[in-house]
Amino acid sequence: MMDYEISFNPFLDRKDIFLKWKNISTVDIDPTEKILNKGVVLSERKLKRKDALHIACAIEAECEYFITTDGKILNKNIPEIEVINPLDFIRKLGA
Repeated sequence: MMDYEISFNPFLDRKDIFLKWKNISTVDIDPTEKILNKGVVLSERKLKRKDALHIACAIEAECEYFITTDGKILNKNIPEIEVINPLDFIRKLGA
């Protein structure tokens, strides 16, 4: 997903940020039929396709949290993963 994000992003500063994230990532998820199907199901919940694929990848990687600042994603109930903003995530870790 990161390769896709990097290749289609027209903003050089954002590409640099994505490359930094990719360099520290510990899991690389290739798009499988299962992920693509899950992405379709998630996009039916009024998520953008790219966001749905990001979440589907996180679910496939068995992530406990999907951390985002996107209010449209934060408002969605996704039973397979806890969608949380960065500040709440930090507070939760400190609790």
